[in-house]
Amino acid sequence: MISKFIKNKELRLVATSQAVQLLGALGFTKVLTVYLDKEAYGFYALIMSSVTLVSMLPFTALNEGAARYLSVYEEKGILAQRLINIPILYGIIYLIYIAIGAISYPFMYGDWQKLLLTVLVLTFSEILKNTVFKFENNRRNRSFVAYSKTFEYAVKIGVTFLITQWLDLSITKVLLLLILIDISIVVVEYLTRREDYRFASVSASNLRSTAKDLLNFSWPIIIWSVFGWFQNMGNRWIIDFLMNSESVAEFSLMSSISLLPSTAITGIFGAFLLPIIYQKSNNDKHYAWKIIKIVIPLQIALFFILIVGFYWFGADIVILLSSNKYTNAAWMLPYMMFGSCLFALAQVSTYEIFALKATKNLLISTVIPGISSLLIGYFLVKYFGLKGAMMNFILTYSLYFGLTLLIVTIFHRKHNSK
Repeated sequence: MISKFIKNKELRLVATSQAVQLLGALGFTKVLTVYLDKEAYGFYALIMSSVTLVSMLPFTALNEGAARYLSVYEEKGILAQRLINIPILYGIIYLIYIAIGAISYPFMYGDWQKLLLTVLVLTFSEILKNTVFKFENNRRNRSFVAYSKTFEYAVKIGVTFLITQWLDLSITKVLLLLILIDISIVVVEYLTRREDYRFASVSASNLRSTAKDLLNFSWPIIIWSVFGWFQNMGNRWIIDFLMNSESVAEFSLMSSISLLPSTAITGIFGAFLLPIIYQKSNNDKHYAWKIIKIVIPLQIALFFILIVGFYWFGADIVILLSSNKYTNAAWMLPYMMFGSCLFALAQVSTYEIFALKATKNLLISTVIPGISSLLIGYFLVKYFGLKGAMMNFILTYSLYFGLTLLIVTIFHRKHNSK
């Protein structure tokens, strides 16, 4: 089975995409942490956490619904009728955030007010870019994703580095660069698939039907996205409130470094397997579980190596991936790596639930850790500082892992008994 996967061209392209994303994200982080001071990098981390929150509510969740229904639409021969309605639907929903931004503008201050319009544009461009990546990956156009991500990170790193040589690097310049990259990828995907984006298919009835399909699948994900954001990003804002931007920068960097390897490994499995699982599960309801039993032992072996490596070489990894001004926080890495590995294992275990369109079962396992992350995290950071934030990170993902595993096991037994 393993040798068959290794020889698979699709798997190689997916692995390339994830490797580019991992190395590219690390390289981009390296440039930013070297050329931005800690306060500026901390502010950038807060901006990107805001972008992530809006993207998740509800667009990332709706993209999961789109991914699940693309194969269904293709089988029914209505893909060209429905595809264009998805970004149109997203644009209509995003008008709500534009209105919120306009109302909030007079009450903002400093850099937040100055950058509001840029952040709003960046957020929507990120939503569109991630949507076209989801479309192409689930249509198994792996080469487009691989080439696009290579372009994305090459330009991010290359142009940002050139800016540092010729001009002063600022957050505004970084955000504008990200917007231009996103728009470029979206335009290329549209030109590649323009025969499927039929604007004549945009209608109230098609919008309603598409929205109904996506919402029926995604509404539980929309709810838990809020609490998932608390799990991933809540610590940054608690640290900013109780401590300072420099501490946000230190924690955000350690969090990013610890999450990137585990999510990249899981991303390879997910990007390659989920489109296949969705297609196969239309006829074989047990296919997803067969895959889960193969993938999780591989994850465990890889994650064990990662945790040991981060334990012995934490400070060296920080210097390699960022700047020596962050080595004082390197002690957190192996512990946070352990938490991120639990999170990644839990994600793969949910493949069967996603394939069988039973996502509402996962609400509890995301809501409870999200609430815990905020309530317990506040007191841990208040009394223990960054050590408390690290403890909260591990506690949150351990709780998520335990609850998810329990729910997945119960669901599988019920499904198997039918």
